[in-house]
Amino acid sequence: MRADFIEAMARAGSGVSVVTTDGNGGKYGITVSALAPLSADMPQPTLLVCINQWSPAADAIKANQAFAVNLLTADQATLADIFAGRDATTPNEEARFAAARWHTADTGSPILSDGLVAFDCKLYQQTQVGTHYIFIGAVVAIHNPNKGEPLVYAQRSYGRFEKSD
Repeated sequence: MRADFIEAMARAGSGVSVVTTDGNGGKYGITVSALAPLSADMPQPTLLVCINQWSPAADAIKANQAFAVNLLTADQATLADIFAGRDATTPNEEARFAAARWHTADTGSPILSDGLVAFDCKLYQQTQVGTHYIFIGAVVAIHNPNKGEPLVYAQRSYGRFEKSD
């Protein structure tokens, strides 16, 4: 069932994001495709991201009590690979963050200056399911440069969003 599930989910397209955090727990970033809006009908909208329990970013998010979700543009596949740990020239967090321009969000989390859109979140709730943490963030600010097309991931590769008529 596990192999069938993984193969089936590889066919589902999703946007690609770099989730970042900074504070007493450290500065980390990780590429994720497990992102979903949760509710717009609260005083602060909420979204969720899923991160493997073994990622140092998971512990940092718990310690920092904040994170930012930086949706990538179609031209930022290299950055996705860098924060996924697939680029040998960027072996640590300092080198990964040096690969792009960032500014600091309200929570202290790094915001990608030229990303598609970024959500700055305070940690609202967390739970662990199997090997992953589900982090629910209360959105405190949105950085929306309104440019570009989203980077998508499907069938184990990156692609571009194509509008249908």
